[in-house]
Amino acid sequence: MVDRSPRFVAPAKSEEILKMPRGTARRSMGRNRRGIAPVVLGIIVVVVAVVVVAGGLFAAGVFTPKSNGGGTSLKFAVTFTETGLLLGGSWSVTLGGNAQSSSSGSIQFNVANGSYSYSVSATGYTALPASGTLTVNGQPLSQAVTLTPVPTYSVVFTESALPSGTSWSVTLNGSTESSATSSITFTEPNGAYAYTVGTVSGYAASPSSGTLTVNGAAVSRAITFTTAVTYSVVFTETGLPAGASWTVTLSGTPQSSTTSTITFSETDGNYAYTVAAVTGYSAAPTSGTLTVNGAGVSQTITFTSAVATTYAVTFTESGLTFGTPWSVTLNGSIQSSAGTSIVFTEPNGIYPFVAGSVAGYTPAPSSGNVIVSGAAVSQAITYTSSGGGSQTAYSQAKPVAVAAANAQGSGWLPVVGLGESLTAAYTNTSHPAFNASCPFTGGPSFWPTFSPWTGTYANGETSYWFFFFYSSASSSLLFVLVSGSSATIMGTVSGSGCVSSFFSYFTGLGSGIIDSTAAATAIASNDSAYVAAHPSASASYILTSGLSFSGYSVSPEWDIHFTTCNPNGGGTGSNFTAFVNASSGKVTSSITTNGGACGSIGFSHAALSSLHVGSTPPWLSPDHLLLQREVGFLPPARYSLPTRT
Repeated sequence: MVDRSPRFVAPAKSEEILKMPRGTARRSMGRNRRGIAPVVLGIIVVVVAVVVVAGGLFAAGVFTPKSNGGGTSLKFAVTFTETGLLLGGSWSVTLGGNAQSSSSGSIQFNVANGSYSYSVSATGYTALPASGTLTVNGQPLSQAVTLTPVPTYSVVFTESALPSGTSWSVTLNGSTESSATSSITFTEPNGAYAYTVGTVSGYAASPSSGTLTVNGAAVSRAITFTTAVTYSVVFTETGLPAGASWTVTLSGTPQSSTTSTITFSETDGNYAYTVAAVTGYSAAPTSGTLTVNGAGVSQTITFTSAVATTYAVTFTESGLTFGTPWSVTLNGSIQSSAGTSIVFTEPNGIYPFVAGSVAGYTPAPSSGNVIVSGAAVSQAITYTSSGGGSQTAYSQAKPVAVAAANAQGSGWLPVVGLGESLTAAYTNTSHPAFNASCPFTGGPSFWPTFSPWTGTYANGETSYWFFFFYSSASSSLLFVLVSGSSATIMGTVSGSGCVSSFFSYFTGLGSGIIDSTAAATAIASNDSAYVAAHPSASASYILTSGLSFSGYSVSPEWDIHFTTCNPNGGGTGSNFTAFVNASSGKVTSSITTNGGACGSIGFSHAALSSLHVGSTPPWLSPDHLLLQREVGFLPPARYSLPTRT
């Protein structure tokens, strides 16, 4: 029977690797990397890496769960190239139901063998061919497209009789243009277009509307304005206290006043009006229509006190990840919250409500009515995941982890955050030891089974977060697992034989550290090609806090890793890794590897030195940092780290 349980093997002496030539050591390390489970092993990777920096003060290692590997399907490039598009223009191609747009000269799809229908479009252009079918059979394909501009012609409106500098407007085919000169020009292709002339106070336009036909030549239309006779439309209020503000909107134009009258000037015609609500009062009438016909018109608005007793209407949510915004619309009024409750105040009555949508979740009930009848009312809203598991950003998971750590006692400093999203289930039932003399205490008897999750990782959210906390008072490390809004204490390791005093140099994960979403945004231009080629890759976000000691300092850093490797290890796969300064958001380096053994991840040395402030000691040189990062992916019995000199 093959032993598949995780195990720890103590590193060899540091002299062994230091005696090896640099190139030889690196190649040897690459050949011996093994697959790791991104969840639990990710924790031990960071602990081993940081602890060894202290000068090998204690023995540390990793455990490697094993299982069957996976595979990927073969795809080929289908490239469309255009000619004729003006600089800055945009065009689109839909291939097999998938659409892409670009302002460059080519659009590329990656598809498996098969036949695919396509269509091409560009606003203001005709495409040749505009559609067709392409068959992919074991090799890339290309399709040339010619874009020809659709000819357009001027449509000119010229006004007369308006005073110089008067603004006027025309709406043609739904598009409105304004001018303080005598002409307004549109550009349109052949076709019939409806137009309307905008209202100019004190003037009437002739014609005020109509239709123009463009047929291979420019078109013009003269608009004549004549002086219009206007009459007063007066609204008079009663019932409001002196100085109270009130508002009337007549034919779309609002006016407010703190006196008892509001006056408009209008030409003959029918005019709809509405009276705005005034807090504590009801108006009568609240709306209506007035007709101006050769004389002024007046309308009285009577306000009466409408103070009514109101009661709290409280909506309480459950099921959302801590800090996730949600909303409720009650009787047409919307409120949002990142907490667990939303409160309205309403008088007696029946009020319809709608629970706002939250990506990845389904609310129940999603709508209904609440009845207020002389008392406060409560309504529970339960959000359930609509697939893909619980998605949580670092800023949402951290307060959950901190609360769980504080419940274990004071003095815990968060120093590492590890986020994991897995596209296949990971199961490891044995409870590992930190090393032979340092078993985990205070946690569950078995490590949990992690469910698979599929989705996109551009938002920096993951299914699970592991947090490391350090206590200088007890020289202990505390491990906390966060899933959604729930936290589990995974265990504690304590004592000088388990945890070095070097952890006292950690500065902690402070408030100035960027979120996982910001880290994902920072590498968006680096990882887009990899994610497009490997949409089912798993993701890890590893945040390490800063160090400060003896005049040297190291900034907090995100290590972001996408991989196609099976979470249980084994086989081959592709990887993308990037390093991001956790305070500035600057991407310091990134690398993509394809088809390597799972767990065999290379890192670029360039820009790693930018993580440090001031002069860098030799034992924190970029090369040594690189080795420290990679040690978690190596058979620990064969290698050890350099010690401080």
